[in-house]
Amino acid sequence: MSLVGTLRQSPRCRDMSGVGVDRKLPDDVQNDAIGPEQTFGPSPGPVVLRVLAVIKLTEYYNSAIAEEGLMEINGVAHTFITAGDFAAARAFYGQLLPFLGLTVVADSVNTFYCVGGRTGFGIHGAAPEFAGQRFRQGTVGLHHHCFRARERGDVDEAYNFLVKIGAKIIHEPREDGFAPGYYSVLFEDPDGTRLEINHVPGKGLLEPGMQIGGGYADGTQNR
Repeated sequence: MSLVGTLRQSPRCRDMSGVGVDRKLPDDVQNDAIGPEQTFGPSPGPVVLRVLAVIKLTEYYNSAIAEEGLMEINGVAHTFITAGDFAAARAFYGQLLPFLGLTVVADSVNTFYCVGGRTGFGIHGAAPEFAGQRFRQGTVGLHHHCFRARERGDVDEAYNFLVKIGAKIIHEPREDGFAPGYYSVLFEDPDGTRLEINHVPGKGLLEPGMQIGGGYADGTQNR
């Protein structure tokens, strides 16, 4: 099989129905696609040309796939975090997640998992050697997890609930410049894992042409 045929059959160059992306190759790409009669030999010439052809064809097909939008995910399925103090985390999330409208689907000696609102959130007990450790903001891994509220008033209601259950509040409900109308409360779980509940009216950053604002845009966001 020629290089063109090989790349057309590769997983990266196939659409979701399993049918190869069928496009007429540009002349410059077609000319560089060396056929099976030009194989690897003792001379580096054909090898170099073949590598260049692979690079060019890969770039071409990747751009074709991007243009045709062959995949669009349907939200975030779930997030699991590891709890240093599982008992304390279970008590905390056992109040918070049902309050947010999530349903408990797993509750065992080392797992607590809830689903709802087209997502899922769970905690899992740490391995014995890591038990008792706390989350440290700014280290490698999770930065924070944000739950999306349906209405602005829900953020205020959530804040009042968080105060009631003794959550550590990082900032009270406020507007920020991340997106137009961005309104959120920021808090921590018993391990210090940073959590947020926000509301953004309309499409927010999903609106065509929108870009994030605030500290994430200019690099000044430090927590």
